[in-house]
Amino acid sequence: MKGKFEISSTDQEQDIKIDILHALEDFLDAYNNHAEMVVTEAIANAIDVRASEIDIELLKDSKGKRTVSFHNNGPPMNRQQFHDYHVIAKSSKTKGSGIGFAGIGAKVYLAAWQDTIITTETTDGSETFGSDMYVKKNKLKYKFHPPTNRKYGTLYRVLLKPLDFAYLENRLEDIVVDTFSPAISQGLKIRLNKKKIHAWNPPKEFSSNITVKVKTRQFPTRLIVTKDDIPNNKCNIQYHVSGKVITTKRPSWIYDVKPLFQKRFHVYVDAMEVADQLNLNKTNFKTGSGTVVSPVMQEVERRIFTILERHGYVKDDKAPPKWETNRLTRFFEKLFKDPKYAFLNPESRGGIGAGTGRGSGGTGSGKGSSHTGTPKGGNNPGGTGGGGFSLGFADRENDKREGWLDPATNKLVVNIGHPLFIKYENDIQARNQRIGTILTGVLIKNVAARKSMTPVEAFDLQTELLTLAKDEMW
Repeated sequence: MKGKFEISSTDQEQDIKIDILHALEDFLDAYNNHAEMVVTEAIANAIDVRASEIDIELLKDSKGKRTVSFHNNGPPMNRQQFHDYHVIAKSSKTKGSGIGFAGIGAKVYLAAWQDTIITTETTDGSETFGSDMYVKKNKLKYKFHPPTNRKYGTLYRVLLKPLDFAYLENRLEDIVVDTFSPAISQGLKIRLNKKKIHAWNPPKEFSSNITVKVKTRQFPTRLIVTKDDIPNNKCNIQYHVSGKVITTKRPSWIYDVKPLFQKRFHVYVDAMEVADQLNLNKTNFKTGSGTVVSPVMQEVERRIFTILERHGYVKDDKAPPKWETNRLTRFFEKLFKDPKYAFLNPESRGGIGAGTGRGSGGTGSGKGSSHTGTPKGGNNPGGTGGGGFSLGFADRENDKREGWLDPATNKLVVNIGHPLFIKYENDIQARNQRIGTILTGVLIKNVAARKSMTPVEAFDLQTELLTLAKDEMW
């Protein structure tokens, strides 16, 4: 049969082909901004080779060509490494040890703009190599050329489309500061058009350095409280690897901080111990890495909250949660012993069930005002406090959350000051169902942070739990 192709003998082995350009386009989708990708990948790759200095130049030449270049003083590539550099996805890096997109990051912009040219030159002073990578007729091409750079290290230059160049003219320094301040603070020198870039370092009124320990892993952590308000994107906990910010997390206890300081604290966490959990392009932790990463984040939040509380940055005009045990809490305590549902019990510090809570333990109050820490009315035979799964009640009318895990004890708290709770507090059945919904919702939210779970799976699990617990709520 004749045509564009013929089917060969069924027992003949053949290589599987790949459309490299389309594959790069798929990788490109992992980045939110193409111009930022060029900057972060170039600097990350320089850090991976242990460079101590990076010179960035943003230039528009007399012919209107717009380029950004990066020269780092790390060990240059030898002949074999430079040859391998032109093989997509081939890298000399050990898997999980770097923060650049190994074998991919330097080439991804080829998929962003087919008129680009990526120039790379590397030299140790005696041996020098240079090449251009580009797209021609939808094929990735490269050719070697005599290098013009004789400065020790590696030069990486990208021809940018006009919009990306304009974006970097306005944002390049901010990108470097936002993403690589930890590296700069640790000694990395970065210059933009010969001007030194400084790490973000606001005036402080308080700082604390601690080491957060989770099992055998240690995470150096730095808390700063600033003298003035800082941008919203800084009021969080930042996790970095090799000096590159990987992800940021808004702490769950933000509303417990005094209003004056809610925009005045920032936390850096060195997450090198979980670098093997980074996703493909090293811009976040892998989906499904929660079993490793979430306990770390929970312990960091707990330790930082304790420090803020000790130094008077946490609201002192709020009563602590009132802890209570009842039929519902005893049901979940028993449920957690079932292997099928044991994963719902947060592992941090022994889990949500064991241990004593902050305060006096279970209140045992059967009836009380809706603003004394326990719901009003209803049959809630309280326990005597202490061990077991207890439920906290706190009046936080300005807190948008219906429930949460208490940062000091990792126990579950229901917000009786929330408008939805107040709406149902005088109807015993509706109120108890609300408590059950909040309880299961917080448990599932905590689990979803540790393991991959789709919205449908989360909804179905909550329905399953509420069905199992229905006799304890009505």
